Amino acid sequence: MPYALWAVFAAAYATLSLQRFSRFDTPSWDNAIFTQAIAGYANLGAPVVDIKGPGFNILGDHFSPIIALVAPFYRIFPDPRTLLVAQAVAVGFSVVPIARLAIRRLGLGSGLAVAMAYGLSFGIASAVYVDFHEVAFAAPLLALAGEAYVDRRWGPRGVVGGPAAAGEGGPRPDRRRGRRCGGGERRQEDRVACSWWEAWRASRWCCWC
Repeated sequence: MPYALWAVFAAAYATLSLQRFSRFDTPSWDNAIFTQAIAGYANLGAPVVDIKGPGFNILGDHFSPIIALVAPFYRIFPDPRTLLVAQAVAVGFSVVPIARLAIRRLGLGSGLAVAMAYGLSFGIASAVYVDFHEVAFAAPLLALAGEAYVDRRWGPRGVVGGPAAAGEGGPRPDRRRGRRCGGGERRQEDRVACSWWEAWRASRWCCWC
């Protein structure tokens, strides 16, 4: 059932996005920006975005190499709408862990209601509304991390939650802790906290939106 919901919501998100695209109804430049970046990856080159300036390499602005996952599909279907469909599939998949967890905890009927409410929520609808953005990959990562957290599976939570935490506008660790861990002698009580800080910094290289 959770995977059936994925198919339904992915189809709904894709239909909405493609209809808006056909009407030239776009609230931002994001789709054009990321189309050029992904086209660069698809052609085995740098993600140059000329719409932001001649020869502008997007890695110097938004370091988010995770968008290269869309490049193989763009190489087959070189069209901006490929990004919209990819986003619909990624965001739609985030319903799966929510549905699985809710059904296990609440039963089939209530679990499906929770999953439907999530899929139709304002936040998810807004993510689809603003065209393609790298935060589309954060939705399934955070949903998987949340499922692992509730089930007390700490390993999977860290694996999928670390890259998602580096999303633009997303949660950030305490800046003061970053300064305290910047160098020099560390107090004994800071060592564990600093280890977590450094692990988080390393995760940013996976997906920094």
